[in-house]
Amino acid sequence: MQILALGLPRSGTDSLRSALLRLGYRHVWHGFDLPATRSDDSPIWASLLAAKSRGDDRPGQIFDWDILLGDCDCVMDMPPGIFAAELLDFYPHATVIVNRRRDMDAWHRSLNEASEMVLGSWTLWGLSWWDARLFWWYRSAVAWMGIMGDGDFQRNGRRWADGHYKRLEGKLKAEGRKYLDWEVH
Repeated sequence: MQILALGLPRSGTDSLRSALLRLGYRHVWHGFDLPATRSDDSPIWASLLAAKSRGDDRPGQIFDWDILLGDCDCVMDMPPGIFAAELLDFYPHATVIVNRRRDMDAWHRSLNEASEMVLGSWTLWGLSWWDARLFWWYRSAVAWMGIMGDGDFQRNGRRWADGHYKRLEGKLKAEGRKYLDWEVH
């Protein structure tokens, strides 16, 4: 693992992914990978996210992250972003990028609209009951959105995101770990 981009989705992750691929990184893990090419990983993510949503950080702290991410040069987006602290501990030599949007209201609106469109789709929900891979992906996506909003993203997502960045920067500074603070425009 060479780069951990631990900002939240809808904060330039796809552009950042494209730039890193252009710079020669072979495999940049992005949230798109989970349903598209790594759907077999979804049950593992769902289990880790379920523990996290219960307030149990132990599974993520003792998990061998190379099982999910060991073939990657870089990682970003969700669900890995939920495990920022755990990934920082597991990959202590990785370069860190804190990608963000300064306009958190615009960020919140954007992610809320995207999640409503995808996770609010009755068609997708219905199909998830007939396809195991889609079922586990859908379950993991619902879990990380629930974590990001303490159960209600529309109401609490912005506050949770502010806390995510404060916790992330606090950990990085406390450990004396350098990072790139990158804002998408």
